[in-house]
Amino acid sequence: MKREMETIQLPDIDPLIIRQLTYDEFVRYPMRWAFEEGWNPGNADAEVFYYSEPQAHLGIEYHGKIIGSGSIPSYEGYFGFMGIFIVDPFYRAKGIGRELWIYRRDALLRKLKAGAAIGMDGVFSMQEFYQKGGFQFSHRNLRMQGIAFKSNKLTNVPIISQLTLI
Repeated sequence: MKREMETIQLPDIDPLIIRQLTYDEFVRYPMRWAFEEGWNPGNADAEVFYYSEPQAHLGIEYHGKIIGSGSIPSYEGYFGFMGIFIVDPFYRAKGIGRELWIYRRDALLRKLKAGAAIGMDGVFSMQEFYQKGGFQFSHRNLRMQGIAFKSNKLTNVPIISQLTLI
């Protein structure tokens, strides 16, 4: 598989390469970083999300090491999503994330039809950064979790043993 690459140059930093991540890289870097930041990626989310559009998962490489990433899937050109935007903590506050974010935004816009919306699941503290990139705050959501327990209250729910397709 041929992977497209683009080289960018930042002051005081050797050239960086933006390229498609392999599945193993996607799990090893952004998914691990997200977990370490307390983001709560689901156990099976990585595989499903990655293989829905493998070319949408980009990494920024510095001296052969992935130091940042972000995903930009397009849903048939009618809707785009920017997610899993994360930079290795050691490389933050150097302009690397900003360059990757702008590259991703512009690449996603090229994949979308005119007027298509772009959604993103951002970090609340980064709202000002997202606004500089043309996004506006829509709403905040909270993820909740609980522990299921057996209940005898659902005694009238029929059990479906066979589904018939019509």
